[in-house]
Amino acid sequence: MKNTLAALLVLLFSVSLIHSQVLTGLGIKGGPLLANTKFNYKSSDFDLETKNLLGFNAAAFGELKLADNINLVIDGGYEQRGYTFEIIKTDEFGTEIGRDDVRNRTNYISAGATGKFLYKGRSVTPYLNAGVKADFFLGYKVSYSEDIVPEMFFSENDLLENYKKVNYSVNIGIGLQFERLFPYQTFAEFVFAPPVNSSYNTRFLETRDYYLGLKLGINFIKSKKK
Repeated sequence: MKNTLAALLVLLFSVSLIHSQVLTGLGIKGGPLLANTKFNYKSSDFDLETKNLLGFNAAAFGELKLADNINLVIDGGYEQRGYTFEIIKTDEFGTEIGRDDVRNRTNYISAGATGKFLYKGRSVTPYLNAGVKADFFLGYKVSYSEDIVPEMFFSENDLLENYKKVNYSVNIGIGLQFERLFPYQTFAEFVFAPPVNSSYNTRFLETRDYYLGLKLGINFIKSKKK
C-alpha cells in the first residue's frame, strides 16, 4: 500500500513538470457519492435487500493533452462508500417490535486513468469521460443501535473480514468545464462506476460495489483566454 501511494505521488509530481503545451490541468476535485453493494447468494434463495449509502470522495489530479479535444486524466485520492440494510427487531415470541438500519462504510485509496473527450466552447466546454480505476481497501466501520446483536447477521459468511484488498471498476461520466466563471478553470461532472470484479466471492456469496457520484473541481492552471 505504501509503495502504491508513493508511486502515485511521484506520478502526479512528474506530471507537473511536463511542458505547459502538454499539461492542461493540475488540481483537486471531490464531492458526494451514492453507493451500494449488491449481494448474490449462490446456494440459497435468500436475498439481502440493501439500500444506498451517502459517501464522498476527494482526489488530486493531473491532466495531459493527447490530441485535439482528447485529454488523459490521472487521479488519486480517498473514497468512502458502503451500503445499508434494514433489521427487523422482534421479541421472544417473534412479534415485530421495531426496525433499524445497519450502516456499513468502507474506505478506499483510489487511483485512476480516464480519457476525457471535449467539445470545446468559449465559456463552457461539455465533455465525456471513460476510463478505469483501482481501489485499495483501507478498512470499514459498521454502525447499528446498541440493542442489535451483530453476530446475528455478520457471522454466517464473515463478510466484513474478507473484503478483497484491491477492486477494479470502470469510470463513465459526463461533465461541464467552465472556462471563464472564475479566475481558474472549474468543472462539475457526474460519474458512474460499475465494478469489473467482485469485492467478495466464495462458493456461497458474491458481492459487487457500485456508485454514482457528483464531483466538483478546480484546475489551478488558468484556462487560456480566447
